[in-house]
Amino acid sequence: MVNPTELWSVSRAHVPTGVRGLAHPQVGLLRVAFETLELPGVDRQRLVVHLAADAATSAGLDRLVGREPGALRSVRGG
Repeated sequence: MVNPTELWSVSRAHVPTGVRGLAHPQVGLLRVAFETLELPGVDRQRLVVHLAADAATSAGLDRLVGREPGALRSVRGG
């Protein structure tokens, strides 16, 4: 099994925006859109925002946390 910290490691976060896929054993493929924001300062910190990339991922995440369907919505990149 892959360690989650290795899967989402900082070394992979150098791409500023994109979509990542993760095969979850209970809900299947989760597609997560992300945007990386560089924070000012000498310590090179980054803020990475993750959002469901499609309706199927939103529904899968809802099932995982026991939320009513539709409470988490997907966004579309422009």
